[in-house]
Amino acid sequence: MSQQLLNQAGVFTYNAMNALNALLASQGIVTQGNVWWVRPGTGVDSLAAGGGQTPASAFKTLTFALAQATANQNDVVLLCAESNTAGSTTDYQSSVLTWNKDLVHLIGINAGSFCSPRSRVSNAAASNSFANLFTLSANGCLISGIEFFQGKGATTLSAAQTAVTVSGSRNVFVNCAISGIGDSTLDYAGSNSLTVTGDDTTFINCYIGLDTQVRGTAATYEVSIAGTAARTRFVDCEFASYANSTSWRAVSIGANVDRFVKFIRPVFAASVGLPGVAIPAGVFSVSAMNGQVQVVQPALFGYGLLASGGSTLVKVLAYQNATTVQGVGASAASS
Repeated sequence: MSQQLLNQAGVFTYNAMNALNALLASQGIVTQGNVWWVRPGTGVDSLAAGGGQTPASAFKTLTFALAQATANQNDVVLLCAESNTAGSTTDYQSSVLTWNKDLVHLIGINAGSFCSPRSRVSNAAASNSFANLFTLSANGCLISGIEFFQGKGATTLSAAQTAVTVSGSRNVFVNCAISGIGDSTLDYAGSNSLTVTGDDTTFINCYIGLDTQVRGTAATYEVSIAGTAARTRFVDCEFASYANSTSWRAVSIGANVDRFVKFIRPVFAASVGLPGVAIPAGVFSVSAMNGQVQVVQPALFGYGLLASGGSTLVKVLAYQNATTVQGVGASAASS
């Protein structure tokens, strides 16, 4: 006898959910939890008829999907691209989207474009400007294949903004694009694309920053590692910027940051050949921390050096100009 998939009220049974999860598992998503579908262009925020549990009954917003998810059981929220245009494939926010449930994962379903995946989270242009677009305060979450873009709102921001803030611990971002200061009205002192204050955060193959909007204000960055954040790792990530000052820096590392901030095969690219461009003297702004900035096989375009001023906190492997940083290993001193 076949298993019943709908109860008398027309709602999915556990058999149906198990069947769906088995199908997703066959496609590479394995979880003991629930899978929630979001289609920002055509979805509806409703629990009727098994809402959110199939592509056909997908929710419209991440906020509604997160409200249905259960913490600590590896629930998965799938944000589906529905078009190449931003307007029909973006979950627009009128206030900060706070991802606050442990072990609830967010996965974009799209082609995997590097600079701008079509599973997007952005601020609504018609809403008043707000400082933070996406805050990950939960622990143990996987965020994959999502673009976060903080652009212009209906009002002018009068405080620092950041596209993504990670305050939780043991979170992983894979194949994401994280772009703040997407408009001149957001170019405010203290603004950045990414702020990390939580421990054990890893970024893999991510595009961080933006090369279409000038960073013209002092004390703006692409990445700010702050508080007592420990063991932050960037693996095969690209950091893009459009700077107009030689004193501008891509990465700021605070005095109490702990253990290490590690960059493995990073690409730091500051725009060249564009109006108003200046070559920043260094990538890093770091004067003190409880550990080291460890850099392995970096590539620099449009920067003078990794760290100007001879910072002893920056340890570099396989970087030919070792006179202004501390080289590690024989390859660091090679010419």
